[in-house]
Amino acid sequence: MELGLRVVRGPNWKWQNQDGGEGHVGTVVEIGKSSKSNTPDKTVVVQWDSGFRTNYRVGYQGFYDLRVYDQAPTGEYCYCVIIVCCHSYFLLSFSVILFSTVCVSLCA
Repeated sequence: MELGLRVVRGPNWKWQNQDGGEGHVGTVVEIGKSSKSNTPDKTVVVQWDSGFRTNYRVGYQGFYDLRVYDQAPTGEYCYCVIIVCCHSYFLLSFSVILFSTVCVSLCA
């Protein structure tokens, strides 16, 4: 976990509707440290969009209250790596042969 990550309920959630209800999103605003008693190591503080703010387990005692919300951009992307190369040979004379290559991506 890192600051600024958007999160939702995880597999060990047991905190009723502190998050505003299933499907609501919050932001990690503090990372727990072993030197802090109110936010120990393997915990984070989340500010929920609904207004509530408190700490949750992210590995503390083997429990995970949160799951990272998918923040990938939406829309269509072309991840093509296909390139078509056409080789052409030109015969200029009996002693000279030119070679050229034209490459075109098939991705639009």
